[in-house]
Amino acid sequence: AVGSETGGGGGRGARAGTPAPAGFEPDASPTAGHEAYPAFQLPPLHFANPAEGGTPFGDPAPAAGNSLDALLAAAERELALVVAQDGAENVSNAYGYYIDEFLWDETADVFATNGEKELSYIGNYIGRERIRASLVARYGRGGRRATGLTLHQKVAPVVTVAPDGASARVRTKLFQLNSSRDGDGSFISGIYENTLVREDGIWKIRKMDLEYVWNANYSSGWAKVAQRAQPRVAPNVAQDFEPRPDGPLRGQSAAPFPDVAPMAFHYVNPVSGRRPEELLE
Repeated sequence: AVGSETGGGGGRGARAGTPAPAGFEPDASPTAGHEAYPAFQLPPLHFANPAEGGTPFGDPAPAAGNSLDALLAAAERELALVVAQDGAENVSNAYGYYIDEFLWDETADVFATNGEKELSYIGNYIGRERIRASLVARYGRGGRRATGLTLHQKVAPVVTVAPDGASARVRTKLFQLNSSRDGDGSFISGIYENTLVREDGIWKIRKMDLEYVWNANYSSGWAKVAQRAQPRVAPNVAQDFEPRPDGPLRGQSAAPFPDVAPMAFHYVNPVSGRRPEELLE
C-alpha cells in the first residue's frame, strides 16, 4: 500500500512499488490489481462487513436496518444478557457463602419478596419472611458453630437467561463437606436448580430447588453406602417442625443413592434435544 524512506515519511518520501528483479518473476499474476500510495487502493477482503453484510452469531437481528440506533439497541440487548448471566450466577454463589456462615438474615435477603425455598427434609416455604423464619427456627441465631465447618461448593453452573434479560435459570452441582469435632464428618452431593429475577434492579432468587444425590460419612465414603442407609430426618421432626411448610418437597425427600432417581432439568439435552423425565417450567 505504501513504501517510503524513514526520514521522508508517507507525506514526502512515498515511492512507487518496484518490479521484481530478473530471475524472481512471479509464477502467476496477482489476484487483484493494485496501485501504490499516493493512489488509493482498497485491498480485497475475505469476509463481509460485520455491520452491513451480516449479523454476528448469537445477536438478534437489528429491527431497523443498519441504522446506528438499531446497532446500539442490539448491543444493549447483548449487554443485558451478559449482565443477567453474571448477576444470576453471583447471587447463587452468595447464597452458598451465607449458609456456610449461618447468616440467616443475609440468606433470606437474597430471595425475592415472593421467593420460594425448600428446607431440606421438611418442605417448601414461600415468601422471604417465611424463609427467614424457617431458617432461624431450624438453626438458631448462634452463628457458625465452633465444633464443625460446613462448605457448600457449587460448581459447573449452567445459566439460561430469558430473551428479555429480566430472569434466568441456574443449574449447579453441589459438593458439600461437613466436618465435626465430636464425630464423623460427612459428604453430600446434589443438584441446585434456581430461578432468578430482577427485583427493583437487583437480582434475587425467585425459586430454589435442591435434590440430594448421595450422602456419606468420611469413614466409609460414598462407595460404601448401604442400600437405604442414607441419613434421613426422623418423620416426627418433619411433622413437628414449626413453622409449618407451605408445601411439600418436590422429588426425593432424601438422597436416594445407591438407588438412582431421575434429576429434574430446566432445559432439554442441548445435543440430542431429548427432554428429561422431569422438565422444570
